[in-house]
Amino acid sequence: LALGPTVIPTVARVVATLAFAALGVFGSVWHRRTDRRSWRAVALLFVCGSLGVIVYLNLKAGRSFGWPFIPEDARHEARDRDYFFVLGFWAWGIWAGLGGFALVRRFGLPAPAGLAIAAIPIVLNWSVVNRRAEPEASVPRELASTLVDPLPPRAVLFVAGDNDTYPLWYVQQVGARRRDVTVVTIPLLAASWYVDELARRWGLGTGDRFEPVGREAERIADDARASGRPVAVALTVDPADRVRLSKSWKVIGMAAVDDRAIDVANSLRRDTSEVISVDTPAVRSVAARVESWRRGRWPRPQPDPVSDYFAHVLTCPKLLLSAPSPAQRASLDSLCNLR
Repeated sequence: LALGPTVIPTVARVVATLAFAALGVFGSVWHRRTDRRSWRAVALLFVCGSLGVIVYLNLKAGRSFGWPFIPEDARHEARDRDYFFVLGFWAWGIWAGLGGFALVRRFGLPAPAGLAIAAIPIVLNWSVVNRRAEPEASVPRELASTLVDPLPPRAVLFVAGDNDTYPLWYVQQVGARRRDVTVVTIPLLAASWYVDELARRWGLGTGDRFEPVGREAERIADDARASGRPVAVALTVDPADRVRLSKSWKVIGMAAVDDRAIDVANSLRRDTSEVISVDTPAVRSVAARVESWRRGRWPRPQPDPVSDYFAHVLTCPKLLLSAPSPAQRASLDSLCNLR
C-alpha cells in the first residue's frame, strides 16, 4: 500500500504484487517437493481461507470488484472485507516466505537475504498501517468528544452506524467521558439483543424484537422525553431517520438536540415540515475546537476512506457558520444532512 495508498492500481504496486504472487507459487512448489505432509496442511488452510470463505458465507462480488465483466444489475457486497480472507493470506505468506528462502538458497546468497525478502511486505505496508500517524490516529476520539461534550445532561444520542458508535463507546467506557449520555445506534435496532439491552439497562423502548426499526427509534425517543431526558441526533444520521424522531432541531455542533420550543410553535400552526435552527455560540465553540485540533492537517489517502469522510464531517460546524458557496451547500447536503 505504500506503493499506492488507495484502491486505484499503480504500476509499482502491480509489479510488487505479481512478484509476491510468483514468490508464493515458487515457495509452494518447493514446499510440496520438500515436505508433502506439511504442504497439504498449508494448502488446506489456503483453500479454506479463500474459496472456502466465499462458499461458506455465500459472498457476492466485492463492492469494487468485477464491474467491467459483471452485469450492472448484479448484487455486490456493501463493502470489500479483505479481513475475511486473513487465513488465506497467512497461508500464501508462508509460501512466499519459503519461496524467498528457497530462492536465496538456489543462488547461494546468505540466509539473512531470505529474511529480507520475506520482510518486504511489512516494509511496503508500514507507512499505511502505522496507527500513530496524525490526524488519523485521533479522528475517532475527536469525533466522539465533539459529539458528546456539548450535549445536555442525560441526553439520548441517536447515531447512524458503527463508525459513529465505536468511538463513542471508547470515550465513554475507556475514557470515562460523559457516561450519562445513552448512545442509540439506529441500524442496531434491527437486532433483538440490542433492543432488549436498551430496554433492560435504560428503560428505553419496548424490548419487542418484532417492532420495525423506525418505529422502535420513535418509541425510544418518546420514552426518553417522558422521563425528562433530552433527545439528540448526530449530524451523520440520515434526514429520513432524523425526522422520525422530531421535526424540530437545534444544531449545537456535531449534533442537534430536539427543540421542544420550536416543536410547540409548529404544533400551534400545524406545520409538519422539519425546522432546524442553529445555536451559533455553541457551534462556533465546536468549530474553533475542531480547527485547533486539526491545525491544517488532513488524513492521507487510504484504501478505507473512513478517516477522510469523518474529517470532512468534522468541518460541518465551520460550514454552518459561513455563507455557504454552492460546493459548501453540497457538503451540507451530503455530509451534514441539514438541507
